[in-house]
Amino acid sequence: MKLLLSAVSSAALAWDTTFRAGTFQISQLGNNEMQITTTMAWEIQYGDTATGYWGPGCSADTIANEISSSSFWQAPCTLLSTGGTCPQFNIQYTATSNANSLCYGDDVQVMTVPAGPFQFDLPGSSWRYWGVQMTNDAGQLNYINTAGNQNLVQTITINDANNNTPRVKLPSHWLIMAGCVQKIELQPYDIDGDYLKCRWATVEEAGGAWNDGVGYPSLSLDEENCIVYYDGSNDATVTGLKPIGLMIEDFDANGAVKSTVPVQFLAHVWTPNLNSRSLGTSNYPKWYPKPGKHTADMHDDDERELKNRGRRAAPSYCGAVPVWVGDTPASGITFDATSGEVVIELEAESANGDIVSITISAPVGLKCAAVVDGKSECTWSMTEEQKDMANHQFCYEAVDVLGLVSERRCIFIASSAEQITTKAPPTGQPSTAITNILEMAAATLDGENGSFVDVDGVDYGCAGRGAYDAFSRTAGKQVDEADKAFYAWKKCVQCAVPNAAAVAPYDYDADSDSCAGSASLESRAVCECDRQLCAQLRSLVPQYSNYNDRQCEPGTQTTIDCCNWDTYRYAVFNPRVSCCSRDGVKDIGTC
Repeated sequence: MKLLLSAVSSAALAWDTTFRAGTFQISQLGNNEMQITTTMAWEIQYGDTATGYWGPGCSADTIANEISSSSFWQAPCTLLSTGGTCPQFNIQYTATSNANSLCYGDDVQVMTVPAGPFQFDLPGSSWRYWGVQMTNDAGQLNYINTAGNQNLVQTITINDANNNTPRVKLPSHWLIMAGCVQKIELQPYDIDGDYLKCRWATVEEAGGAWNDGVGYPSLSLDEENCIVYYDGSNDATVTGLKPIGLMIEDFDANGAVKSTVPVQFLAHVWTPNLNSRSLGTSNYPKWYPKPGKHTADMHDDDERELKNRGRRAAPSYCGAVPVWVGDTPASGITFDATSGEVVIELEAESANGDIVSITISAPVGLKCAAVVDGKSECTWSMTEEQKDMANHQFCYEAVDVLGLVSERRCIFIASSAEQITTKAPPTGQPSTAITNILEMAAATLDGENGSFVDVDGVDYGCAGRGAYDAFSRTAGKQVDEADKAFYAWKKCVQCAVPNAAAVAPYDYDADSDSCAGSASLESRAVCECDRQLCAQLRSLVPQYSNYNDRQCEPGTQTTIDCCNWDTYRYAVFNPRVSCCSRDGVKDIGTC
């Protein structure tokens, strides 16, 4: 990496030493100009004693007033066709939020479009030297991947210089509870409507963030849907860091890659304490030591515990995370912001106590008020430049008093009537299988004779809360037959798998109405639950879509058991009046 001149080299070093997550995206502006947006998360725990922040600064004042840092990094550009150089740019960040000792923000630059395919490279210094040491799934601290690479590396490759690259709202970090099954959905999109796919980055593309396939069997990737899964049963870690290095690619009609965009962040494994009374953020480990202090010196207790721990069943805290309630938008929806003014209500609750904060990944200018009684109002007055961009993305997580984190939700904010669409796989790419309930509902619910289409199922009645969320909280008594179908479907899925993170992609063939191609018993079982729901909705007329859950009447609790029959079929029943037979649930005494 070529640093800036000596006048700013110390600032460049500050960026180098504090980097924790990052991604790039490129948008075409016309008139042979392009906009490069770089999103990064950087460490803010050490540095200037007056502000408490390192290097370019990230205080409450800089966030509230959107004060940009000084330029502190250069991104060299290489023309791939000739090997020559193209214009480089200086990264200058505007912090929009901070959480868990990380500051989060964007840099936006306008440049001339290079004459042909090009590549930006951001290799940096060693993560290990500056306190970012990985813990593999065997509990080995200071794990080095099989290439022996510990450096910061990010590479964005543009094969079509006039292309708009995929977009994604970068997670600043991913907080994982030890021993649990969790997932993080990145939800990338493409304003050109190109077919997208994710893959693990290579060592050349990600350096120290490369997953070598040896040290992290707990991590897996659904490439088609860009979901990273974590299976705590394969991990002996109590506290530690794991690298997530991904590449998102878009394709032309012939299956050629148009661009390859890096997405890097760290997964933080920690062990919650449900008996604690202190604020969750004080329970988190110190992920990064001060410069010069070896990480191993801060993990002696954890290492001793690892030696005595071994594999274990899923802990009780796995199911104790906060949940979104009220008018909180469901993940994946598009929020109409054609007026340029945005008001979004977020609300969460936790059985552990208060919601203490809501962590956001937001466009510059979008702010959320302090959390009061689990609620926060987010507002945004868009600039003219932001209105010119058809779509923006906004993601959020709720954190409770014990530090447990809700599911990460992301929504789209549309500043024009243009809708976000994604094309089918191009020629030369495998056809995209129907792998989840959202895809199945879109493919099979046709609205014939006034029956359901897929969007009618969003926040349906008192049971169908969220966007086909099988693990959403039921708000009260079911209001009609469709709501009862949603309730039965949720219980079916909950019997088949233990939690939302365990819902793996399946393979549903719409032509034959078959789930037989699914790879595992669990995924086949979930597919059968989804198939049954869609079959019922095709014969029902929606009357309570987007229903206000505050209108729901409280229900009564009944003892229920799971019934499993015909290998892949599940349902719940009341053992006082029903029984489970080889053909399913029947009246008691007939099994």
